[in-house]
Amino acid sequence: MSAIELLRNRRTDDGREPNRSGLKLKNLVSATCAAFLFVIAAGFSNPAISAGNTSAADAPNIIESPPDLWHPPGPPVTIPPGHVPAYLTPLANYQGLWWNAPAASERGWGINIAHQGDTIFATWFTYDAGGKAMWFVMTAPKSAPGIYSGTLYATTGPSFDAPVFDPNQVVSTPVGNATLVFTDVNNGSFSYAVNGSSQTKAITREVFDVAPSCRMADDSLTAATNYQDLWWASPAGSEAGWGINFTHQGDTLFATWFTYDVDGSPMWLVVTAPKIGQGVYAGTLYRTTGPAWNAPQFDPAAVVATAVGGATFTFTDGDNGIFAYTVNGMSQTKPITRQVFSSPGTVCN
Repeated sequence: MSAIELLRNRRTDDGREPNRSGLKLKNLVSATCAAFLFVIAAGFSNPAISAGNTSAADAPNIIESPPDLWHPPGPPVTIPPGHVPAYLTPLANYQGLWWNAPAASERGWGINIAHQGDTIFATWFTYDAGGKAMWFVMTAPKSAPGIYSGTLYATTGPSFDAPVFDPNQVVSTPVGNATLVFTDVNNGSFSYAVNGSSQTKAITREVFDVAPSCRMADDSLTAATNYQDLWWASPAGSEAGWGINFTHQGDTLFATWFTYDVDGSPMWLVVTAPKIGQGVYAGTLYRTTGPAWNAPQFDPAAVVATAVGGATFTFTDGDNGIFAYTVNGMSQTKPITRQVFSSPGTVCN
């Protein structure tokens, strides 16, 4: 199943995955994989492989320090390559937030990985030729141990402040392809070809606190207390085309919100949201500009973050919540739920 198909995928009333044979997608066809159109989040599911030195020193977070946007609460933490290759860890799960290696060397762009079953749904947040924030998405089925490949898409859709989000206005265009190769659960490479430009980047997990381990869930996700995953509007599929990737470490959420600007072009915003109450996280929303996705050398000093509002996430259980935001004086509240494309989904703890 393609990325756009997954965006239109809905869970049944009991929370289970629907019969995929009845799913249809305008202009996109793929019968072998399932994935959603919005973001990438990954973790590691083999409990025998820990994050090791995944804690970070207590330091100002993004709310007080916009320049530290790409390493929210603490200093860069580099996880050295592990001693167990990915092909020896059949349950390895890569769900989470990834960025260039060494850690913080190219802060300002990243990849959210949602990993369910043998499929990765990746959202690459980067910048266009003019420096404006934009994003690509990819549904990447497993092609070999530790290797996931797929088609990259650029999308347009209704503005983030539309009173009613119409998923029928979301248009996806294939622009290239990409491959993720993992050498272990914390390190890998990202190779892409977009509109004739190709690059390969070494990547590593973004670690700003104690990172969770992730695995396929055994049953319902309602009891989960870690929210690391790809989320979208509730009911599932009702507003297919936008979403939020949560990276949940310790008592902090780092969220990337993938949506559209007033002209329909792709736009993303980020927020570091510390826990302020039971199941409640809040922080300042930032919009950034930076070097183009195909820049020969990505200069993190050229990344500029501008505060544009705030966001609050209130979770009623492990599978449902509320996203309330204000951007440039405009406010909305949206019910949200996890995007499950391989039932019963992925759980992190």
